[in-house]
Amino acid sequence: MPLQLDLLDTISAYRPVRCLASVFWPGANKLKKIILEVIINGSLATTLAYDMEEGPTGVFTATMDVQSILQDFLSPDQSDNTTTTSLGTNNSPYKVLNPDLFSQVEFSATYQEQLPSGKLQDIGIVETIGTYDVFANVAQNFDNMELFEFAPILGNTSRFLTNSPKVLDICLQDSYYLSLYTTALGLGTNTRIRVQTFDSSGALIQEGSFNYFALLTGTQQDQITGGFGPANLSAAVYDEGAVNILDPNVSYYHVEGGIFGLPSFLVTSETFRFNIVPCCDSYKVRLYWLNCKGGFDAVTMKYTQQTIDKSSTTIQRPLNWGPAPNYHNPQDKGKYPVNIEAIESFELEYLIKDKTFGVWLQELLYSPEIYAEIDGQPMQSVVILDSTPISDIKDDLSLFEVTIQPSNNIITMRN
Repeated sequence: MPLQLDLLDTISAYRPVRCLASVFWPGANKLKKIILEVIINGSLATTLAYDMEEGPTGVFTATMDVQSILQDFLSPDQSDNTTTTSLGTNNSPYKVLNPDLFSQVEFSATYQEQLPSGKLQDIGIVETIGTYDVFANVAQNFDNMELFEFAPILGNTSRFLTNSPKVLDICLQDSYYLSLYTTALGLGTNTRIRVQTFDSSGALIQEGSFNYFALLTGTQQDQITGGFGPANLSAAVYDEGAVNILDPNVSYYHVEGGIFGLPSFLVTSETFRFNIVPCCDSYKVRLYWLNCKGGFDAVTMKYTQQTIDKSSTTIQRPLNWGPAPNYHNPQDKGKYPVNIEAIESFELEYLIKDKTFGVWLQELLYSPEIYAEIDGQPMQSVVILDSTPISDIKDDLSLFEVTIQPSNNIITMRN
């Protein structure tokens, strides 16, 4: 039995990714090692050595889990100011491929026998398998780990990369980003994401769609992201049709993926509904966070308290001598601060009317990458300090509370 992967072609990097090797070797020397090369996006990522186990009738086997290698390759880079590509940062039209969140992986294996001298010698067998599509998509313990629900398969209602509720309130100043798996193969050449606007009676006003084909790699599956908040759509250029999201008659709009021209638009994804609501410009923080599926979620909260925690070291020294009658300089500094630090924080709250919102919002607490627009200011990186995920108020209402802190402290004058 040749080298094989104990998975289908679409892989989550956050589940066991097991390579299985089974080799019949009747030679006098026993097989000792398998040397496995992990090739990511056409380049050698790492080389691993594993022991072979001898079974009955001259069969040697090995089981290798390489998920940690794939996770390292697809983990968000926190060492610089890099932003994961499934988030736009300037409220403008956004239509991108996400090469930092998926990769194509191949495996190549060679085998070594142990000579009587103890040295290892290559036996001349080379096996390769691939290519597999690997995504930064975390499957929890009871989730389907094969990613079927996200796959762009005709007849399958694929999910966007989020656990968010599918009906959300949004104001005209807000951005929102949705990510989706798609393919450049077969009907994928006609893959679109469509926007439809409706009035308060439910009547269709306009529709337009975006074509992502030009961005795709041509391999089996890719991850794409588009900006679908009103702030993104207000200046977007559509590939088919057009939508004026600022039309005052627009009460809500839909976003959905599908295939264009069969002969009409065939919806192949779930549908998001965004209800247009009035904007509140003061005491508002819009949070964006990298979710466990590899997309970005967003929610607007109000802040109930803004604090600045100041710390410093106080230096004390004798006063300088001065003329009579005081004999010291009363204007001199006997005490002064040094090493001044000022740290800003915001206490936020969100009133939850449906507990499914609370379950979704808890992903914010353990996200590795979080950003905030505070009172309409440009987006900045923040961290979560502490939280009370769900505090019951009444039977149907809960309060979600978090405290955030900008990743960069206030810059103070050096003393």
